[in-house]
Amino acid sequence: MSKFTDRFDATTSKMQGFSIGYCPNCQDCANEHGMDMQAYNDACEAGTISDDCSFSSYSCDICGQKLGGERMSWHWISKDGDIKHERSACVDCLLYWANGDEPDMEY
Repeated sequence: MSKFTDRFDATTSKMQGFSIGYCPNCQDCANEHGMDMQAYNDACEAGTISDDCSFSSYSCDICGQKLGGERMSWHWISKDGDIKHERSACVDCLLYWANGDEPDMEY
């Protein structure tokens, strides 16, 4: 275990589940793309929604990384079953979540 995994686990253990990236039927995601829900869902199904990272100076919501870098939107499910939309998951958290790859550098 590392400080990174400790922070990641502390944040995600409070959730029933989470997903990094945009998701269909999310009004916040549709708003980010300037679309109404039907157009957004159609674009998701067609695969025309870009889910690329973008630079942000905000801290990562999951691990707390304070340095600016590539960030992605993400969603999580609360203990009440509500889906919450967030905007700042770093690439390190994405790679750890997807592959179990810890960052080379501790911050």
